[in-house]
This record gives sequence, C-alpha cells and structure tokens, in this order.
Amino acid sequence: MANLKDLFPEDNFERQMQDKLRELAPSIIDSLYKRLIDDGSTNAGKVLLNKIVSDAREPMPRLNLAPVEGLDDVPRFISELLSAAANGQITPSQTSKLINATAIYVTLQEKERARMIGRMMRGEL
Repeated sequence: MANLKDLFPEDNFERQMQDKLRELAPSIIDSLYKRLIDDGSTNAGKVLLNKIVSDAREPMPRLNLAPVEGLDDVPRFISELLSAAANGQITPSQTSKLINATAIYVTLQEKERARMIGRMMRGEL
C-alpha cells in the first residue's frame, strides 16, 4: 500500500487529503449504506447518515494513533482513544463516536468472516 504522504506534497498534504475525502465521501457513504441495507440494517444506515452529518459539524482533532488494519488492532485502538480522552485530546462525545464507528467496523468484519466461512463450507471458494 502506498504511503499517503508519497502521493501528496508535504506542504499541501492536509488540504489535499480533505479535498480527496470530499471527492470520495459520497461513494464511501453509498458503499457503507448499501452494505448495511444488504445486512438488513436499515435503521443502522439511517443512524450512520445522521452521524456523518453531525460529525461534519464537529470535526475530529488530529490524533497520532496507529491504524486499525484488522480485528486484532481494535483493543489497542480503543485503549488509545480512552487515553486520548483522559488526556483531554478529544471530548467524551468524540470518543464515543469513534468507539461506535469501531464497533460498526468490527460488526462488518465479523459478518464478512461469517460469509467467507459459509462460502468455504459450501465449497464455493
């Protein structure tokens, strides 16, 4: 995977990343919403859209956290969030939103694993 800082010049990195996120956000939201709908989670889709709109009004501060690349990283990530909250780097509301987003990630990953296991058991893979 390419390092993001290699893709954008250092002096404009943050602005260009924000521009790229604005460009990609509609397709990301559509993908998440469709996946939630496919899983029968229409209410979760509505909650997700409401959270995204409210989060746009309250931007997240910049935190130096290691990325979550899999389910094994989730406990460490939540611990880092709680430490950031305890140190006053983020508000309790922001902490809650990030933990809820992590919970959605975990749920989607677990469902994908269950699908893969089911496909393997049926001999589809």
